[in-house]
Amino acid sequence: QNKHDYWRVFGNAFLEIEPIKNLVLKTNFGMNYYDETNKTFEPAWARDEVNKLTQSSNKRLDWVWTNTVTYSKAFGKNNLTALLGTEAKKNHSESMFGYGTGLAVEDEDYIYLDGVTAGKNVGAGASNYGMVSYFGKVNYDYEGRYLASVTVRRDASSRLAKGNNVDYFPSVSAGWRISSEKFMEATRDWLADLKLRASWGVNGNDIIDNEAPYTKYLISLKDASYNMNGDGTTLAPGGYKVRSTNPDLKWESTRQLNIGVDAAFLNGRLSASLDYFDKKTSDMLVEKPYIAVIGEGGYCWYNGGTMNNKGFEMALTWNDKVKDVSYFINANVSYSKNKIVYQDEVEPNEPYMWHTGNEVGARYGYVAQGFYTKDDFDADGTLRDDLPQPISKVQPGDTKYADLNGDEVIDPDDRTKIGKPKRPAYTFGLNFGAEYKGFFASMNWTGVAGCDIEMQNTYRDPFFNKQLGGTFYQYLVDGRWTEATAATAEYPRFTYNRNTNNQETSRVWLKDASYLKLKNLTVGYNITSEKVLKAIGASKLGVQFTGYNLLTFDKLKIFDPEGELTRDDNTYPVMKIFSLGVNVTF
Repeated sequence: QNKHDYWRVFGNAFLEIEPIKNLVLKTNFGMNYYDETNKTFEPAWARDEVNKLTQSSNKRLDWVWTNTVTYSKAFGKNNLTALLGTEAKKNHSESMFGYGTGLAVEDEDYIYLDGVTAGKNVGAGASNYGMVSYFGKVNYDYEGRYLASVTVRRDASSRLAKGNNVDYFPSVSAGWRISSEKFMEATRDWLADLKLRASWGVNGNDIIDNEAPYTKYLISLKDASYNMNGDGTTLAPGGYKVRSTNPDLKWESTRQLNIGVDAAFLNGRLSASLDYFDKKTSDMLVEKPYIAVIGEGGYCWYNGGTMNNKGFEMALTWNDKVKDVSYFINANVSYSKNKIVYQDEVEPNEPYMWHTGNEVGARYGYVAQGFYTKDDFDADGTLRDDLPQPISKVQPGDTKYADLNGDEVIDPDDRTKIGKPKRPAYTFGLNFGAEYKGFFASMNWTGVAGCDIEMQNTYRDPFFNKQLGGTFYQYLVDGRWTEATAATAEYPRFTYNRNTNNQETSRVWLKDASYLKLKNLTVGYNITSEKVLKAIGASKLGVQFTGYNLLTFDKLKIFDPEGELTRDDNTYPVMKIFSLGVNVTF
């Protein structure tokens, strides 16, 4: 017998008043609360053991309160807006889990366990997060031709160490609408608008565990216990540290410079925008194993990195109408390249092993040089002495790796950067829409380039789930090494037991994740005849068909490169969806 109770309360309260002309006061309070409990009973006959009762509960309360004061005033051709505000938010959650086994007793409401239970286990936890912010902003423009804005924020976060949890984040921006200048009058018949803009600002990040500034211990009989009588037969649960305190933990900050230009041509039918950005993130928040003294371990959050990120974004849009056909086309592309300027890493044994200087998320592994053949082995089946010796025993058909440091041994010191991050360097988009006498259609294409995806577990190990009978895919069968396919093989030979050498990360298991996809397509018809609409008593009537993820062009050919099927085969895949709808307004 199972029981699930869930209830939720959420809402917003909003008030806006103008006590005097041009002065507006706003307050907004929003909250979300939910309470969930679960009880699951598994009878002995279903488990082939004893009765088991599992119970859990989860509660969460989130609220945000924002208050602002805004003053706006025009002084001739000058326009000024000033804003002051404050925001406070709080998140609190708590959970409990427990199970036990024993005798089942049933009453009119529910089944519970009676008597002393065996194998019982309980756990509970709570989490809190709060932030208080004060901010101010001033906007100014002159005739809509010269524009400027200044913003300052003061944020205080509970996730950071006391004394370092408060910081200030300023930003400034400016714009110049060149097309409004008198010296541009001669171009207005073909140049409808031209605007230059620039901005600089600092943003803060505190997205880490709510308990990051606190030392954390867990109580466990398995991982930490006390021997009560000295013979190891009577053990009591003990505590062990899983996170250490960092009294110097502070805000991660990102300084960003943006320079952009917007333009419109041919009475606005053609518009274009180009943006260049340069970001530098300092004091990056990272979590790594930490040992303060011998025997005291755990993890610790700290500020341990600096990263640069540069790139551009460009968009072109064409809007036009030819007789009764109106249509638009929009194309956009973005490029970004990041670089780790500093990372708290132990100096590697070889210079090509540094992560510093490469992209965040770059792939590291062995440089694959094809597969071993019979010619690489002596008559007794041992690898020839004149070849670099791998740590694992190899046979013909196993992956051959490069000896980068020339020490005649293939070991972890031969690993280097071999591939790109999963995050693409280029992102593309193409949108099209048209309408003709009630008929309409639109489509959206998306694409990415400059990225790699790493296949793991079932995607590189042909018998990964041996306990379930084993799993392997057709591409591994077709592309595996055999004596007959030695010249064209893409993957190493099949082995029923896991082959450590072949499972090492290398370019064999990295694939180009670039793709071009028809993300969605919509076609439909809206009845425009007043006579028809009046006859059925409707003000609007339309029907439309939409398809999602209709076409994908990629080099991977194994699974959808947009998905995350890199580790297991039980992740929900990207779906192809069709829908037909009718819209009626009475």
